[in-house]
Amino acid sequence: MKKYVLLLLSMILLTISCGKDAVAKRMFEEHMKIIQSGDMNKIKKWDASMNTPEIGIVLEGFKKITYKINKVETKDKTATINVTIKYPDYSIFGNEFHNMITEKYKSSNISSKAEVNKIVIQEATKFFNEKIKENKLSYSEKTIDVILEKQGNNWVLNGEKNLELISILTLGLDK
Repeated sequence: MKKYVLLLLSMILLTISCGKDAVAKRMFEEHMKIIQSGDMNKIKKWDASMNTPEIGIVLEGFKKITYKINKVETKDKTATINVTIKYPDYSIFGNEFHNMITEKYKSSNISSKAEVNKIVIQEATKFFNEKIKENKLSYSEKTIDVILEKQGNNWVLNGEKNLELISILTLGLDK
């Protein structure tokens, strides 16, 4: 009888722990679905800090991100999701973009830093969207651990603990 009770308890614990893993996995998948949508309104609702003009540069690239969850481990209020992410790598176009914008605006009299930033963002968005349309993208792939923390009933991403994910979401523009 004792063996059966232990077996039953083991099965219950396994079910509970797997259930926590499944919830964390589902929350991560929901986060990634929002990112992959490339929809600024959904992204703003998910993370207000991403509501910047610069985000427009990478929105179309977000739609090209793919991922595969390799492993999920949950301990207390922390879930670690090992995931392989394949993403467009804009870094290979850095010199080309720099040369294009330098040539295009070399004789302009733009004086304010705000105006320069606005032009760079507009030109970068247009430039990288064209690269996507022309299917001239290069992809990088990384396997990382993403940390989710339980806050109330939700599993949330903590930016400070997910710097590799944040770097990936810049699509190589942080290099």
